Amino acid sequence: MEKAAQTIALLESVTGITRAKKGCKLCSVSCDVADDELLSYTEIWDESDGFNQHVCSDVFQRVLVAMDQCSEEPEVVFGMLSGKTGIASLQELHKSASAGMDRLSA
Repeated sequence: MEKAAQTIALLESVTGITRAKKGCKLCSVSCDVADDELLSYTEIWDESDGFNQHVCSDVFQRVLVAMDQCSEEPEVVFGMLSGKTGIASLQELHKSASAGMDRLSA
């Protein structure tokens, strides 16, 4: 339970910041009613550019740290943005978005 509480606190530290970003429609953390160690972290974005920038941000690094704290591999789902699911897709998006940001700053 202590590990879950730390993970919840870490995720809650990004929700307000993320909700304030352009294009973010929802950012929330919740616990399963039957199992308080089963967490759900949800982000809903109305456009991919804002999401891609967010994935490269320091704030999103906290989300990745929280995922690393999971005792089981987290389920990551991308709805209309990519049609893919899973951690590998998140990593692919992060690399792609980071490369794009590097090109813009060059």
